[in-house]
Amino acid sequence: MKRIALCAAGLGVLVAGVVFQPAPARGQAGTGSGFKLILVGIAVSDYPKSQAFYERVMGFPVAFKFSSPDGTRTNTFFQMSRDSFIEMQQATADVRPGLTHAHFLVSDLNATLAKLRQAGLPAAAANGAPASAVTAAGYSQNIFVKNANVYDPNGIRLELNELVPESLMKKAAEAWTAAQDARGLTLSVVGVAAKDPPASAKFYQNLLGLRVAANQYLLSDQPRYIPRAAAGGSQPSGRTDALPCADA
Repeated sequence: MKRIALCAAGLGVLVAGVVFQPAPARGQAGTGSGFKLILVGIAVSDYPKSQAFYERVMGFPVAFKFSSPDGTRTNTFFQMSRDSFIEMQQATADVRPGLTHAHFLVSDLNATLAKLRQAGLPAAAANGAPASAVTAAGYSQNIFVKNANVYDPNGIRLELNELVPESLMKKAAEAWTAAQDARGLTLSVVGVAAKDPPASAKFYQNLLGLRVAANQYLLSDQPRYIPRAAAGGSQPSGRTDALPCADA
């Protein structure tokens, strides 16, 4: 099965050239409740054209969809592999085209939230744009999952999901066939742009408990990266762009 990396300004876990891996970190909030990247959300300017692209060109079948009560908005879920999805919605005046959020699977949502709060992540305010905060546990009546939202220092939304028997993603995964595995794509990395790379790196490592998988520096305007160790442990000359990414 192939792996795919999605990197774009506005979403994610590659901060200041540091790749964070969602595995439990000893003594940190993720211990015993690792995060697994299972979905990225996107907003599109041309819904029919985008649906044709993902379904016909990329070959991702529609796993399920739901519409708003008034029927004016539809969210379509494309299945990339057994447990990797893309959620597509129409862009609006408030939601620009591009990546909108990511979903991470946890085994026990309540235990994960308790550890995040214990690690120092405050509750999200009812009003205003949340940042470095977490919401209370809830339940999605659209895709049937236990969920909560974590907001990073840049206001990026990371939705935590615990699947239950009636979860649509769980049912889609169970219906996925071995033959489909051969041509499926698995989400691997999501990249984000950070306003304050050090603060964002601290958030992902100290609060979420993600471990550093690699240090990378962009050497020029071309998309070429090298590990920090290969540069002799010091920062090379040239740009050092900050882009957060979570490897699942």
